[in-house]
Parts: sequence; C-alpha cells; structure tokens
Amino acid sequence: MKKNLIATCAVVFIIAIAAVASILYLFYNRIHDRTSELYRERVAMSACLNSEIIETKLYSYINVVSTAAETLKNHSLIITPHNQEKLRNIIQKHPDFLRMALCNKEGIAWYTNNNTLDISKTKNFQATKQGQIFITDRFSSHLSPDEVFIICVPIIDDNKEFKGHVQATIPVKNFQKETSHITDSDIFTSSIIDSNLNYILHVDPDGENIDKSYKERLNRFHDRVNPDEIMQKLKRKEEFSQSFVNNNGSTTTVFYVPLNINDWYLLTYLDSSAVDAHISAVLDKDIYYMVSIILLVVLCLGFSLAFYYYKANQLIYDQELNFRNQLLSHTSAYLEINMQTDEIVRSSETVNAYMEVVGSNYTQLFEHYVVNNIDASYRPFVIERLSLKSLQQGFESGIKEITIEYVILLPNGQKGWREASVSFLTDANDSGSVNAYMVILDINNQKNKELEFKEKAERDYLTGLHNREKGTKLINKYLAQKSPNTLAALAILDVDNFKTLNDTLGHNIGDIALTEVAEILSKHFRQYDIVFRLAGDEFIILLKDLPSPEVINKIIKSLLLKLDRSYGTGKHKVQITCSAGITIVEQDDKTFDDLYVKADKALYQAKREGRYAFKLYQEM
Repeated sequence: MKKNLIATCAVVFIIAIAAVASILYLFYNRIHDRTSELYRERVAMSACLNSEIIETKLYSYINVVSTAAETLKNHSLIITPHNQEKLRNIIQKHPDFLRMALCNKEGIAWYTNNNTLDISKTKNFQATKQGQIFITDRFSSHLSPDEVFIICVPIIDDNKEFKGHVQATIPVKNFQKETSHITDSDIFTSSIIDSNLNYILHVDPDGENIDKSYKERLNRFHDRVNPDEIMQKLKRKEEFSQSFVNNNGSTTTVFYVPLNINDWYLLTYLDSSAVDAHISAVLDKDIYYMVSIILLVVLCLGFSLAFYYYKANQLIYDQELNFRNQLLSHTSAYLEINMQTDEIVRSSETVNAYMEVVGSNYTQLFEHYVVNNIDASYRPFVIERLSLKSLQQGFESGIKEITIEYVILLPNGQKGWREASVSFLTDANDSGSVNAYMVILDINNQKNKELEFKEKAERDYLTGLHNREKGTKLINKYLAQKSPNTLAALAILDVDNFKTLNDTLGHNIGDIALTEVAEILSKHFRQYDIVFRLAGDEFIILLKDLPSPEVINKIIKSLLLKLDRSYGTGKHKVQITCSAGITIVEQDDKTFDDLYVKADKALYQAKREGRYAFKLYQEM
C-alpha cells in the first residue's frame, strides 16, 4: 500500500513536473515570440526616426554653409581676403569640415588651403548656378586619407542674381562618427547607400568587411536576392523591408527608408540570431530560477506560477517601456511630464536648453514656449490642448492620445508646422502615478504639400484666380470681421462683346482673353484685395481699406482703360472692353449675396448706358 502510494505520488509528481515544464515551455515561447515582435516593430520605427535624425545632421551642415552664403550675398567681390578669413574661422568652429571654398560666378574657386581651381564644368557648380543646394556622393580626395563629400550652397543677392557659391568638404569618417549612435547597436546596425547600391556610410552587419558596395553584398546572396529589383524600388523612393536566410541559417531583415537627400537610403539590418541571444540573456535567468523553485517546492506550484506570471508581465511592461524610451531617444524634441508634480522628469537636448532658462516646471516651460515660439493665432488652441490642466482632464476622460498641429516662428523669420503628440503611461505598480509623453515632430514639408493641394483646389482652372466658392468664403469672412469705420467696395466686372469674340475667333481666343483679363486684374489691385472669377466672363473684386469713395472712380477708370483690347486682324478683328457695377459696403451688408445684388443692378445700368463704363450703386 505504501509502495503504491509512493508510486502514485511519484507518478503525480512526475506528471505535475511534466505539466509544469510543458506550461513553462509554452509560456517561455509565448514571451519569446511577443518580445521578438516588439524588437521588429522597434527596429522598423527606429529606422524611420533614424532617417529623420540623419537628415537633421546633414541639414545642420547645410545651415552652416547657407549662413556663410547669406553673409556674402551683397558683396561685389566674393573672393576677398576678408571673406577668406571668414571661412577659416568657420572651419575652426566646425572641426567636422576638412576645408571650405569660395567660388565666384565664373566658376573660379579659392580653397582654404590656398589652392585655386576652375570648377565651372563640375556638376556642383552647374547645380548651384541654377540656385540649387547640392550634395555630392562620397569620393576619394588627395587631401584626406578618407573619402569625403561636398556640400555646395549658392550665393544669391537681393536681386535674385547668382554671385557664386560656398562649399564645405566633409570627411565621411567625421559624419559617420556624429551618427554612430544610431548606425550601430547590440540589436541592429545601419548603413547609408545611394540608389546605385554604393555605400555612403557603412557599418558591416556581418563583421567580415569584405564588401566594397551593398551590391557586392547582395550578389553573395544571388540565389535569394535580386539586386536589380531592389534598385528599381530605390529609384521609386519606396519604403520597404526584405528578409533572407544567411549561410549560417539565421534570418536577416533589412529595412529600407528613403532619405530626402541625394537619392540616399538608410538601411537597417536586424539579425534574428542577435535578437534571440538578446532575448535569451534577458529571459533565461528568470526562467531557470522559476523552474528550480517548482522542483524544490511542488506544494507551492500555484504560488510559483502566479509569481512567474507576474514577473513575465512585468518583463513585458518593462520591455514596452524601454522600447518607448528608445524611440523617444531618437526624437529631436520630446519630454516626459509627471502630471502629479508638474515636473519634467526626462527630455531631449532641445527641451533641456529651455529648462536651463525657465527650470524643470512644465507649466513655466510651456508658457515660455507658447509666448516665444508659437504663432499668435495658434496660441489659444495650443494652450487649450496642451496645458497641464488640459492633459489631466484628457487622461481622466479616458483619452489615450492627444495630437495637434500648430505653427511656430522660426529664427529666420519664417513660419513652420509642427505636430505634438501626447500619450499617457500609468505606473505598473498601481502607485497612481501618471506620466505624459510628449513628442514634437517637424511636419513642415508634409503640411506645405497638403496646403498646396488645397490651394490648387480653390483656384479657377483657367485664370488661376480664386474660384467662386473660395472667393465667396473670403468675402463673407471679411464682412464678418470688418470694422464699421472701414471703407470697402465690391465691383462686378463683365467683359463686353465677349460672345462676339468667341463666335468670330473661337473659344481658344476667348480663353486667352479671359486669362489676360485675369493677369491685368491681379497686377492692378493690391495683394490683399479679393479678386476671383465668378463665372464665364464675370469677375468679382472686393477693394479693402479704401481712403475715400473718390479713389474708387480713379481705380476703376484706370482699370477699364487697361482692359480695352483687340484680337484678330482685318475683317476678323474683334475689340473687347469691360463694364463694371460697384457698390460701397454699407452697415447692412452682411454677406456676399447682399453686395452682389446691389453691384449687379449697377452693372445692368452701366450696360444700358452704352457699355465700356461703370456705375456706382449709391449714385443711382
């Protein structure tokens, strides 16, 4: 009996151990797979963020050269001892630069090593002559044991004339040193290539250093990778990834992200064996510890499993938090706010510069940023969404993420678009602490493209003026904001004899006539007046902020003289003129339609009195 009991206990013990071991094995694999997914997502997102960081570094070089070009734009002579000394001083302040050069408009370049060369036939001179900023690919230089690349910025004076250019030669080694923190890590490595698969910057993912170009590396995997297909995708500026099996059986995934400079691409390599080793280093210790506890104390199996489940979830939480922190570390502007204490607990270098002035209190820093950096029209909106009180209310109402777009004032006097995204993270130990993570991104290029598309949609397809819908909105908006003491007037302009012009010379000539009328209107009226094509041969003009009613007569008379035009020759010659109906904006005029009715009556009267005339509604 006792033997049977011992045997039964032994069987139960073995079954329990087997069950626990199976559960732990499956659980270990689950955590391993989940963590692998996190690493892959992390590398994919890091590749995109790293491309922005590399672009930012290159643009910082460009800004230094552009500043030098700006100071020389009104100099009658570019190559002078004074200007040469300026370049030497720049090199002393920027050790990344190997040398700099001044080039006059004839293509004669003076270098800071006192060499003088004729570079008038080079690609970089021809590009800057067209007003372009030009960056060469890497090449060998007799002045440096390492390969270099050159940044060229044109010198354009206030009359938009090309005076020459300023260029800086930068060793690839110096640039690679500045970006080494993002091109190499214990999990992934990165390189930069051009569209012909040549390395610009290179960190060898295999550690073999046998490939002179990325194409050579791909050719070693010719049975698994087609270099020509990759080149086609690069030339189409696609963002993509590709996986292939290495000779040692591991899998390498390559993420391709285009840089907006010189058709360059950022390559990020993720090796599955490195990921597995990193995950094992993190997980194995806890796994072995849990197994030993279960083997020694079977009676505490339930407790041990609960403890392991807690540890595993804590590990996932820590990895997700670490993943987010790694992403934030590659963002040019971010900050982490403790919403209970109103303190900034971590931030990027950009934010640190503000903290040195106003301290680590988020509310003080936020107020300083809003007043000194944000366009006045966006300040109330930003305060409403991103103040500490608004963040607290958003979190309490269940909002997971807050994203806004706004306009900032740039140091050069221009304006730029930014996007601020805020997400919330509560403490894993249920302490009640809540931190807000704010990331600020430069979306200026993307936003300008959107606004350009919107602008095109609001333009008349033939004349380029505002279309009816846009023009009407602008006038209604002006009327809603207009001060009672401001004098303004609306005019309807109608082309006389336009039907005869179309019938005699054809609609193509009619379109040309309308286009020329639109050009005359654009030049005749002030930039802030509202001019748009209503329909057919009718145009609308709203004249703002007029000094007196008498000015209206002078402006319209002068306009009608300019619009007296003829088309064709001989018997087919057709003359067109214009008639106008005008109304002064009065206190009871609230909408465009109110003004249109009055101006249309005045136009009708002008037409009845013989055309090529104008009539003011208030004088009828």
